[in-house]
Amino acid sequence: MKRLEGKVALIVGGTSGIGEATARLFAAEGSKVIVGGRNDARGRRIVGECDAEFYHMDVVNEEDVKEAVDFTVGKHGKLDCIFNNAGSGGLRVPVDTIPVDGFDKMVAVLYRGVFLGVKHAARVMKTQSGGCIINTAV
Repeated sequence: MKRLEGKVALIVGGTSGIGEATARLFAAEGSKVIVGGRNDARGRRIVGECDAEFYHMDVVNEEDVKEAVDFTVGKHGKLDCIFNNAGSGGLRVPVDTIPVDGFDKMVAVLYRGVFLGVKHAARVMKTQSGGCIINTAV
């Protein structure tokens, strides 16, 4: 049974880990899937192995997020689900050696990226009178 038949999902951070597994599951369940991420090689590999499309995007860039949402809607006519899943483990060094710009980059991915996904998905979902926004937290 294809539980997501007829649905359209944008999986942000879909080129590894939980995002990749979610993209594969959604596609297997019948959803039209756009895998969003920065890693083009992994994105192409994933969509070559399941019924999905890849969209290059960086979650900290508002224009990238807006364009990914618009691409999804333009391609499939709607957006039923966005999964904001891009993450950053941050710098793996002692805390007293972390530069402020390294911290800022991590925070941008973890918080700004989710905010931008919610902002642009909500813009579309309001006009559709519904949709599902899923945010992964660390």
